[in-house]
Amino acid sequence: MSLESAKELLNLGDSLLMGLEAIDDLPTIPIVIRKIEQAIENPDTTAKDVAAIIEDDPSIMARILKVVNSAFYRPVDGREISSLSQAVARLGFKTIKNIALTTSVFSTLGRLRVRSFDLNKFWQHCITTGVINSIVYDVCGGELSSVYGKDELHLMGLLHDMGKIVLEQYFNESFGRVLELTVERGIHISEAEREVLHATHAQVGAWLAYKWSLPPSVFYGILYHHEPEQAPKEHSDLVALTHIADFICIKGKFGFSGSSALPRFENSVWKHLGLDSERMSEILDRTPVEAKRSSVLLAILSSD
Repeated sequence: MSLESAKELLNLGDSLLMGLEAIDDLPTIPIVIRKIEQAIENPDTTAKDVAAIIEDDPSIMARILKVVNSAFYRPVDGREISSLSQAVARLGFKTIKNIALTTSVFSTLGRLRVRSFDLNKFWQHCITTGVINSIVYDVCGGELSSVYGKDELHLMGLLHDMGKIVLEQYFNESFGRVLELTVERGIHISEAEREVLHATHAQVGAWLAYKWSLPPSVFYGILYHHEPEQAPKEHSDLVALTHIADFICIKGKFGFSGSSALPRFENSVWKHLGLDSERMSEILDRTPVEAKRSSVLLAILSSD
């Protein structure tokens, strides 16, 4: 995707796009992620090869081992995974890549100093959205044409709001006005962003996903998580999951996304996911218990 096609798709205002493109200290994804992606594209790559790449970055290696041994990913036999080669062999290339990307994005953006909102509560919201993604998929996945692993669903939750971090960091004065409007008028942050910035955090987050060469599913998942009816068909399942997970997370006040006002809930998502009152009740019953695990993952990702 070229810059011009991305600009057209994202529909960013010229002034904001110019401001984004002018950022000279934009955080970058560690080179180890690119090396992992290149390695798994080679059919001759082994688990030992991928492990050797990750071992070149001790910080990412340590975080990955903590995550794969957490309640989120530990194999059903309960045995601890003691080496990266073992982790790659058990979980597979794709899962390891997504977990590596999760830990890398968190460490990259987590180092930034945020002034406008509580960063810890923001990450709790994002991680919990990923947890709820998994719950909704577990309940409704049979209605969908796409198959997802927990790693993909957790990654999507972690990244869906990252545009807010960019806006807070590089457009702080304007974003501060956005947050003020959400309180003064009780409107959702996207509505305030359109008024002040003529663009939303979803568009800015998708722009960053493009700059980082993240997978198309992530790009579209971020861009349309508040407008699921606009998503391309091949990515509509993940967008629908993230749309409802984000809504449930905000309504349940799990963490803080920067705005207390609820986003618009798109009724088509209800039909898309095959939801009914019984399934929704199961999702809502499971959410508080499983959402508590988000603090565990947050602690793991935050540790050195």
